[in-house]
Amino acid sequence: MSLAAADWLPSATVTASGRPVLSAGEIERNLLPLVDLEPEENPRLAPLRGCLLALTSHRLIFLHEPSLSARALPLASIVHPYPPHRRHNHNPLRSLFSSSSSSSHHPRIRLQISLPPLRSEVIAVVVTCKADVDVFYGRLVEAIRSRAWEVDAAAVPASGASVAEVAPAQEDHAIRMPVVGVSGILRKEQEAWESAGQNLQDAFQDLNALMSKAKEMMELAEKMSLLERNCPCLHTG
Repeated sequence: MSLAAADWLPSATVTASGRPVLSAGEIERNLLPLVDLEPEENPRLAPLRGCLLALTSHRLIFLHEPSLSARALPLASIVHPYPPHRRHNHNPLRSLFSSSSSSSHHPRIRLQISLPPLRSEVIAVVVTCKADVDVFYGRLVEAIRSRAWEVDAAAVPASGASVAEVAPAQEDHAIRMPVVGVSGILRKEQEAWESAGQNLQDAFQDLNALMSKAKEMMELAEKMSLLERNCPCLHTG
C-alpha cells in the first residue's frame, strides 16, 4: 500500500490476524476477496491493488493482507454509486483517465465521492475476482440508504455531541456540491442509459398490448364469420 494512498484514504485498524476492527454498532455486510481501487479522473490519487474489500454498515474497508494494513472509505462520503459495468475500451474519455489497461475487462463499480476540502472525485472499485458483483452493489446501496452511522452518532452521550453535530454538516456539503467535469459527464451518461432502458421497456409493453388487441380482433372476426356460416338468417339479400 503506497504512502500516496494515505493522503486521501484514512487508515483502518486491523487485528493481529488481519481482520478489520469494527466500531460500536458497525456490522459487516459483504465481502469481495480481490479488488483494485482506481481513480477515474484524478491521476494524483494513487490506486490500491489486490485488496480484500469488506462492506460494513459504515465503511468500505480495503484490506491489504500481505502488509496487514487497511484503508477505509466512509459510506457518508459516497455521493452517488453507479451500477456495475464493464469499461468500453473504445471510449477515449475513460481510457484517458485509466490507471491500468489490464483491468479494463473486469466489472467495476464507480463511486462519486466527496473528499475534503469539499471536492468531488470519481473512483472505481474494480472486481478482479469471480464474485456476484450485482449482489455486492445491491447491499452497498442498502447500506448507504440506511445511514446507520447517523443512528450511531445520535446515540452518542452528550459529551460526544460535538462529533454528531459536525458529521451531518459535512454530508450536507457533499450532497449539495455541483457535479462538474468528468464526474458530471459520467453521471449524464448513466442517466442517458437509464432513460433509454426505460423507453425501450415502455415500447415493448406498448407493442405487447397492441399484439394482444390484434389477436382479440382476429378471434372476434373468426367468430362472426363462423356465426354467419351457421346461421343463414343473418345473410341479407
